[in-house]
Amino acid sequence: MRSVATQKNYREILNEILVERCKLNPKYSLRAFSRDLELAPSRVSQILNGKQGLSKERAISIAEKLGFSKLETEYFTNLVEASDSRSKSNRKQALKKLSNLELGKLKFKNLNDTLFKVISDWYFYGVRELTKLPSFQENPNWIANRLSISKYQASDALKKLEEVGLITKSENKGFEPSEDTPTTTHGVPSVAIRNFNKSLLKKAIESIDLQSVDERNFTTFTFALDSNEYAEFVDMIDQFRRQVMKKAELVPNSNKNEVYSLAIQFFRLTDKRSIQ
Repeated sequence: MRSVATQKNYREILNEILVERCKLNPKYSLRAFSRDLELAPSRVSQILNGKQGLSKERAISIAEKLGFSKLETEYFTNLVEASDSRSKSNRKQALKKLSNLELGKLKFKNLNDTLFKVISDWYFYGVRELTKLPSFQENPNWIANRLSISKYQASDALKKLEEVGLITKSENKGFEPSEDTPTTTHGVPSVAIRNFNKSLLKKAIESIDLQSVDERNFTTFTFALDSNEYAEFVDMIDQFRRQVMKKAELVPNSNKNEVYSLAIQFFRLTDKRSIQ
């Protein structure tokens, strides 16, 4: 899978995202994609087919709706400008900016298919954490039973985690986690992060029915906020998350017997489109 930065045509990016969404939801369609982009289906179809272009303003709007990072947005809009701007000087300037990005002034990580898959699916992280348990068994059946996944998924996860260096295997100790900690840091394609979050949220929904209240904790709080303070609240959440991670790392592996997931959602409930 290629990151946004490795694309040569902005239409490839849009097509790729549409395909990914259709994979996640068989009922998803071009019409649904158009709704999410707030564009007419006929126009989206013509854009994807190269029969219509985009303005820089529309490109920025689309990037926002697709959840692109700041750097992804910059790359995407420059691709649009280089392709569709009516100004020759603007096209030339956009090409220069793209050249600088590709030369490494802004470094995007180009993930291969295996690493993208590992980042996209929740159970890879689960398998990695299982290797920390004293009771861990390399038997795919044991892993499958512990995580409620298929034997094939368990076997495939071991293979791919070792391939990308997130677990290592020695003759004496067997599989164990590497020092590299998986994280969604700079350079990871937005679509990979979105896929991971969606897959983990599905597991959270399942836990509501399958686990007792003594085994899970779901807390929600809905409140009005000045949107200018959003970043400050995100910082508070990050501080809490780091505290939890630090506490978890201090627990000796010999005492670990289960794998847990902490997922925090902080998002806007109100619809911006209703503001006139």
